[in-house]
Amino acid sequence: MKRIALAQYPILRHENIETWQNSVRTWVREAREYGQADLLVFPEYGSLELVSLVPEYETLNLHQQIEGLIKQLDVFKSTYAALAQEYGVTIVSPSVPVPTSQGIENHAFVFSKSGKMSSQSKWHMTRFEDETWGVRSGNNVVRVFQDDGFKFGIQICFDNEFPTGTHALVRQGIDLLVAPSCTETRRGLNRVHIGARARALENQILVGVSQTVGEAAWCSAVDQNTGKAALYASPDKFSPEDGIVAEGMENQIGWVYSDLDFSIMKTTRTEGSVFNLKGMEREFGHALPFQTETVDLR
Repeated sequence: MKRIALAQYPILRHENIETWQNSVRTWVREAREYGQADLLVFPEYGSLELVSLVPEYETLNLHQQIEGLIKQLDVFKSTYAALAQEYGVTIVSPSVPVPTSQGIENHAFVFSKSGKMSSQSKWHMTRFEDETWGVRSGNNVVRVFQDDGFKFGIQICFDNEFPTGTHALVRQGIDLLVAPSCTETRRGLNRVHIGARARALENQILVGVSQTVGEAAWCSAVDQNTGKAALYASPDKFSPEDGIVAEGMENQIGWVYSDLDFSIMKTTRTEGSVFNLKGMEREFGHALPFQTETVDLR
């Protein structure tokens, strides 16, 4: 059985690239060696701790800080790629601003133990991203990541609050959805977790949330973070009555671990008290506004 680690992740200030790399290594080593996890999920915009390595970042505006962070994108990717291979895990990295031909987009990268790398872009932008920060919507492609023995998809934060992207992934056979997230207030936290529970209920799948936690007053874009990690299922006779498989304490730093028993949701789809997924197919039997691609991580 596979095991997931969902991060409750602080955005820390670092002195140099080596201290950042050592910090990331500590997180990955703990999840693998202590938690025995196969899939590690970091939150949205956890990459912004690299802003602390941008020269004179305190004097820069939000756009200039992103430009400085983007210059470190190669070392960001190479660090996570090397750790995934060294520890033999699949890593969904903290999402990171990425330059594209259309502008800056928010991407969650996936790194496999085989050395393969891909990413999922965010489609629905929050008002802050759209109106203040200038982070653009990505394309309408959702990717199915084929790992050892299961398939998963990613819906970043606000994307997770809408049903169509997830259902497009479910049509392609995902067993698990992960939702990396960064929210400032408890209201935002609740929107994301309510969305995750709704996606689990509608599609009778497992949904994992990873979020940033705590204050980062030095970084104006993500100065306040309220979050927790959790794994949700569709509440039915084969799963917990409240649908909560695992849940962390709000704003506590660390990993939340859970085994991934995909057989529970598959049985629920055929023998459960209700057939939500069949109902979703009746309502969304038409074409969805997403293209799907499969990425083989093996």
